[in-house]
Amino acid sequence: MFPATGPWPRWGAGFQLGSEARRYVSADGFGHDGAGGQVSLAEPELSLSIAFVTNWMEAGDDKRATRIVNALRNVMLG
Repeated sequence: MFPATGPWPRWGAGFQLGSEARRYVSADGFGHDGAGGQVSLAEPELSLSIAFVTNWMEAGDDKRATRIVNALRNVMLG
């Protein structure tokens, strides 16, 4: 287990699956997030894929990628 408190990501075939730690646009979405606020994701049923890459590492609870994924969810799923 990780030496930190949860929530922890779920994994499937090398990709992160949606979890409390990282929600994607839909339940079928998958991708990967990373240090520095990055996230990439694919949504096969929605014909959508994106990558958000940063050039500045934020300290603490970085919500940039989460805000982008939430905005996509609102646009794509209403």
